[in-house]
Amino acid sequence: MSEIFIGALGLGDIHGQYQDLLRVFEYGQYPPASNYLFLGDYVDRGKHSLETICLLLAYKIRYPDKIFLLRGNHEDAKINRIYGFYDECKRRFNVRLWRVFTDCFNALPVAALIDEKILCMHGGLSPELKSLDQINQIQRPTEIPDSGLLCDLLWSDPDPKLKGWADSDRGISCTFGPDVVTEFLQKNDIDLICRGHQVVEDGYEFFAKRRFVTIFSAPNYGGVQQCGCFSKRRRRSYLLVRDFETGSSLTEQFKQVAIEEVSTEAWEDLMCRRRRVFEDANAETGEYHELDPKKIPINCKQMDLQGNLL
Repeated sequence: MSEIFIGALGLGDIHGQYQDLLRVFEYGQYPPASNYLFLGDYVDRGKHSLETICLLLAYKIRYPDKIFLLRGNHEDAKINRIYGFYDECKRRFNVRLWRVFTDCFNALPVAALIDEKILCMHGGLSPELKSLDQINQIQRPTEIPDSGLLCDLLWSDPDPKLKGWADSDRGISCTFGPDVVTEFLQKNDIDLICRGHQVVEDGYEFFAKRRFVTIFSAPNYGGVQQCGCFSKRRRRSYLLVRDFETGSSLTEQFKQVAIEEVSTEAWEDLMCRRRRVFEDANAETGEYHELDPKKIPINCKQMDLQGNLL
């Protein structure tokens, strides 16, 4: 389990929506100016899973103490083999690349603890989880099993109408009620649980008397107009992220930061003109220089099946 003792911007599912990821960095400042904790599900369904995961991994390598990446249920070969990432790797490069990413995903941590008070994971709680030490005992690299603690941490969901535990409608893992959250927080001296995994209309949704929160950072995901508003002339979208800060109360620890509305027509222009790419100039000193975005080949000479540049 990753332990974080500094404030971090928490981001939910991205799902290959690379332009939206750039908008997050544009608002919250590019690393290393800000710290980020991502809750998983970087690939599948969106059109740019490779760009998304490569950028995040590059930042993790360059600034290991500024970027924290957790594993989601889509960072699993059984899942992303079906929902798009495998096909994207095969179409644009080769299957070998997908296998390399599979090895990488198998090594990702599955939970993080911020200031010893905010527990973060992709999915939710597990009936097998009694203490945080159990998370630290999970061996990595590992594949995700079909049941058990590791599966639940990436797959389980809260249910406000439920008391205790129940089987999930997903056909895997379980659901849990607010009483389960309250009991777990009290036993482990935790103030808040933060997770992703589910689409929520406003980009975030509280549960269990604001002691549990779901964050989803992929606006207009699956054609559902969540995290957005409409005007008569043109559609506008916005993202919601959460700023983790320590404080004397939950309202101080978990502050909302809303990204200002950005018209969807500006996405491509934003991606081309404002993308920041860093290269190491000296691995020993850590010096780097910033490339001119106007000179970066956006298509990277990748071709589709018809031979057209991507």
